[in-house]
Amino acid sequence: NQQPTYPIQNPKNFTIDLLNFLKEQSEYLLNLVNIAYSVTIEDRLKNSVMALDALTNVIRNNTGVEMQCIGHFRLLFSLLNVSHIPIQKGALSVISVVTRNNECINDIAASDVLGYLLLVLYTIQDSQPQILDTLYALMATTKIVKEALNKGAVIYLLDLFCNSTSQNVRQTCAELLARMSLDKLVGPKVRLALGVFLPPIFADAMRDS
Repeated sequence: NQQPTYPIQNPKNFTIDLLNFLKEQSEYLLNLVNIAYSVTIEDRLKNSVMALDALTNVIRNNTGVEMQCIGHFRLLFSLLNVSHIPIQKGALSVISVVTRNNECINDIAASDVLGYLLLVLYTIQDSQPQILDTLYALMATTKIVKEALNKGAVIYLLDLFCNSTSQNVRQTCAELLARMSLDKLVGPKVRLALGVFLPPIFADAMRDS
């Protein structure tokens, strides 16, 4: 991790090993609230953060290895729910970097895991720009737009649009809502949902911008 661009001889196998390691650790990580803190748990947390960082680096620097994450998105998204912020941020980085691949996006859509990403908008607020950018990439798929609508994304995004002190966050929320409303199948329902909270002229302005 200290040399993230260092060439790895077999990045595909390394990626598989990292995913298997995270799968082994997940039963402990997802149950932290019920486990007494100890040196062993501290080591698990530290090693899991390092594994997530390594996974981000190997995917970022080796085009195509992100395909190895297909079938593992329930695991990766569930790590956003771990009550340890470095784990949440590490998982977010992995998810963010795989969204460059359409097949990964399709597998995420099939995994029904978007709720985890919406919740971390509030639990790791300093990562909101990265979360919103990741959501924007995912909204290229109708199935994810539909899931986002069903899981209250319009309310989450409107809340940030109205209340965030960051101009960048507010602008990205508007762009996200506009992208959702332009979806051919789900867009009309998104516009109806927006109409419950905003006068039509505001929703139209978001879409047209």
